[in-house]
Amino acid sequence: MTRDAAGRGRADRSEAANRSSYGEPWVDSAATVQLTLPDRAGRRGRPGGEGTDGRRPDALSDRARVAVDAVLLAAVAVLAAAVLVAPHSPVRAAAAFTCLALLPGWAALSRLAPLDPVTTVGLAIAFSLAADLLVAVALVFAGAWHPLPAALLLGVPSVGLVGHDLYRRGAQRGAALTRPVSVLGSTGKDSAR
Repeated sequence: MTRDAAGRGRADRSEAANRSSYGEPWVDSAATVQLTLPDRAGRRGRPGGEGTDGRRPDALSDRARVAVDAVLLAAVAVLAAAVLVAPHSPVRAAAAFTCLALLPGWAALSRLAPLDPVTTVGLAIAFSLAADLLVAVALVFAGAWHPLPAALLLGVPSVGLVGHDLYRRGAQRGAALTRPVSVLGSTGKDSAR
């Protein structure tokens, strides 16, 4: 604290910079301590339950997402084959139910951050049923209800999004397997060694 010519006390500039608006000392980021807290499942990780890569530790893995993408695309192929070969078989009904209950919601969730498996399945079913209902109601009010336009309106974009997600995750896995060779501390000139 310094005194001016009138004898009034005035805080130094460095001291004022170290105080917050509430008069409490400002803490430098180097002096902070990072706490490792257990999440809801009792696992230890970063605050908020995130792992070191920014995802929650109980999130659906990339391998599981690729598997679900492949299974849903296979269900669409089975549905298309059942419609063409045996339109009145129970396989058609089971494949159609699976596709309508999971595919549109999974396509929407493929654009979101990974969640835990139970939440992912619940949201996929909820999003799918909501999309099914919206398309059905829109077609009924338009006076053009038929299963084929409904299936096309729901299926084509969903298959496209799921197929793109499968392609993207496959490309990421391939890129992770083949990374360029580099030396730590390299200037870039000798990275091809």
